[in-house]
Amino acid sequence: MRVAAVHAHGGIEQLKLETWPDPAPKAGEVVIAVKACGLNHLDLFVIRGMPGLPLELPIIPGGDFAGVVVAVGEGVRRRWLGRRVVVDPWVLRDGKRISLGEHANGGLCEKAVAPAENLIPLADEVPFETAATLPIAYGAAYRMLTTRGAVEAGELVLVIGASGGVGVASLQLAKLLGAKVIACTLGAVKADKLRSCGADWAIDYGAEDFSAAAWRISERRGVDVVINYTGGDTWVPSLKALRRGGRLLTCGATAGFDPKEDIRYIWTRELTIIGSNGWERRALHRLLNMAHGGWLKPVIDRVVPFERLHEALRALSDREILGKIIVTP
Repeated sequence: MRVAAVHAHGGIEQLKLETWPDPAPKAGEVVIAVKACGLNHLDLFVIRGMPGLPLELPIIPGGDFAGVVVAVGEGVRRRWLGRRVVVDPWVLRDGKRISLGEHANGGLCEKAVAPAENLIPLADEVPFETAATLPIAYGAAYRMLTTRGAVEAGELVLVIGASGGVGVASLQLAKLLGAKVIACTLGAVKADKLRSCGADWAIDYGAEDFSAAAWRISERRGVDVVINYTGGDTWVPSLKALRRGGRLLTCGATAGFDPKEDIRYIWTRELTIIGSNGWERRALHRLLNMAHGGWLKPVIDRVVPFERLHEALRALSDREILGKIIVTP
């Protein structure tokens, strides 16, 4: 089978397209013929390497994938054979929770292995490409906004990096919760596209200070919630954009995990910074039901064949996309 594997950390060129033997399922596992795999910034981190988080190489990235079960291991009911499924990428191994595509092989291949207990049935009406957008980006955004952040109808939410996978998901989910959304991105074209995705306001932070724009839009009150999964030089302006008693929600640091800090804003405005890590299985079921019912339509920037994987990763790395990139092995 064809796979995309990392043998050594470095640039995108370290991801090699290779041929491996077809996998065989162990007890409790299934083999899935992958029909769609969503790309995330996590895949770039796996390729480049993450300080303090060694990975066993070679590794096949790709945590978000959906397909059809083609083989089952001992102890797995045969009723799974031929079923359309999406996989929850968080699995238990030796009592520890790990991520497929990061600590174990993922879905950037023609056939992937997953524990049967991580399978979520996929309705015929939900395309594989849609399902492959959901677990990591939409799952993380859902937990961050609901379980952790308790975003409510009528609140004013500022989304930093709103054109990325988690950003677009946060925008869409905040709107479904009844919030008003200011989407912040780089470039006028992306800003226009975010308005078409439901943003009430869109800020091109290449042309305007987003914290100042947020104060103008909020009539100098400040926003209720900032969603910042980028970190880096957006961190302090995010604090500045918040009202007294506001909340900053974070689930990542795609632009840098060690930003400059200004704690004066935290104590004088009595701000709350809330971290959120990952997703919950029940949220994935909820998101699939929302997609099935037509309430949620995940934004897909492009669907590319396996042969264009490196091109897709470069577009993701250079932030040239809006929403998700889906690869079809």
